[in-house]
Formats: sequence, structure tokens, C-alpha cells
Amino acid sequence: MVSSEKMMKKISLNLIAGSAPESSSFTPSPVVLEFIFGAGSAGLTPFEIALDGMQVGERLSLKLATHEWISYFGHHYAPIREKLGLLIIPDTLFLEAELTAQSEPSAREVVQYMAKAMSQGGCGCGDGCTC
Repeated sequence: MVSSEKMMKKISLNLIAGSAPESSSFTPSPVVLEFIFGAGSAGLTPFEIALDGMQVGERLSLKLATHEWISYFGHHYAPIREKLGLLIIPDTLFLEAELTAQSEPSAREVVQYMAKAMSQGGCGCGDGCTC
């Protein structure tokens, strides 16, 4: 069951990605990802569900195969791929996400986030989905 503690909060994560566990081969230094938790049109993604119980300072370690990216990240797929600078998706991605902040977004930030998601036709992944 998902708590409501993070719902519609601005979440900030430091992401480190590599081709092996504890590797940062794709990100020489952490990259920052910010989003509004729970604002996607298709509901919570598995990624958001995994982040739900985390507190600031905690880390989530993931190992994902190429075919798992879109279903796991949902509407976060395109922003994460862009932030990591991955033009080609590796066969396996090892990703560490550290929750660095959780705050109340302004109404403007919420509207901008939702408008961006809508302008991309969902998640922006380009596969025709409507997530």
C-alpha cells in the first residue's frame, strides 16, 4: 500500500548510473532529477512506488534490463534517459537513486510539470504509449 506522504510533493534525487554494480561509468558525478510525485496521468509508476517509503538520505539501488525501462519508469523514462545522457540504452543498467529532498511544490511547478507531460503525449518515450 502506498502512503500519501509524498503524493504531489516535489522530489529531488541524485542519480548515479553504470554498467556494473557500484559503477558510475555513465555518470561521472551524480545528476539531479526533480519531479512531482504522483502527477503522472497513469497513476504511480513502479519507480515512484519504490521511492514511496524512502526518507531523505536513503538510497534505492536498481538493476534493470533494457526491456524493463519503460514499464518501470513510466513517464519518468524520457527525463531519466535525458539526465543520464544515454543515447543508446545499455543491455543492463545499474542505477542508484538517493532521495535528497522532498518539499511542497508551488502551484506553478505542478501545472508546469503536468503540462510538460501532456505536451509529450504521455511519457515522451516515443513508443506511442499514453502513460
